[in-house]
Amino acid sequence: MAGGVSPAAASVSCTGIVGRSLSTETSSSSDEIEEFLDRHLSKESNTPGTPKQSVATTRRESLSLYRDILRFSRFFTWTDNNGIPFRDLIRESARKEYEAARYEKDPHVVNKLIVSGRDCLDKSLQNMIDKQREILEEQQKRPDGNSS
Repeated sequence: MAGGVSPAAASVSCTGIVGRSLSTETSSSSDEIEEFLDRHLSKESNTPGTPKQSVATTRRESLSLYRDILRFSRFFTWTDNNGIPFRDLIRESARKEYEAARYEKDPHVVNKLIVSGRDCLDKSLQNMIDKQREILEEQQKRPDGNSS
């Protein structure tokens, strides 16, 4: 790779860093390693900076999901029975959902909303990909392009 680091080199350098910090030269037992990991990877912490970091992370994840919804919505080009493009309906619905949850303070509820939203988006995207694949396969079976 020109101007970059190959994936193999990146994994070697990461292994080197982890290997040095947890090497057996310091006579680390498995209990010490577990304690080290628990201390540095604990989910709940009483340090003052932790809530701000989790709020920032939640905000980042939420914005990322919202942007992905907007990107995904442009694939819906057809209209509903009233002539309104589904793309606009999806965007409006997402905006309403975000506005409804805007002042939610409980981090567990916020995380649940983000996870369920991401799951719904992923399933919808997969369904759309599967349907497009079906349509393409049907078109390839009929070279003249007729539906019957």
